[in-house]
Amino acid sequence: MKKTFFIVLVSFLSFAATAGGGEKKTTAVKGVITDYHGEPLAGAKVYVKSTDQIVYTDFDGNFTVEGLSPAQEHQLELSHISFQKQTKGINLNEKDQFLQISLKSR
Repeated sequence: MKKTFFIVLVSFLSFAATAGGGEKKTTAVKGVITDYHGEPLAGAKVYVKSTDQIVYTDFDGNFTVEGLSPAQEHQLELSHISFQKQTKGINLNEKDQFLQISLKSR
């Protein structure tokens, strides 16, 4: 009887600890990077300075950076070969954000 009670108690406490709002709320930034003429830039680099995350755009210039804290401002450094590097500050305010960014030629 004591063993069963102990197992039930441990199970309940471990469930309460994980379900009790211990999750961190995160948001995502999605976007598209194009050149000056609006053509998508495949392989453009998106570097998030606050988290050291790096993602690259797909063939259509789309990117997604997930797991960002809405409680802080994030600096995105956007670059591609033969284009000027651009830095963009974003504040997510607990919601996902979509960016349309055009890089200028060097």
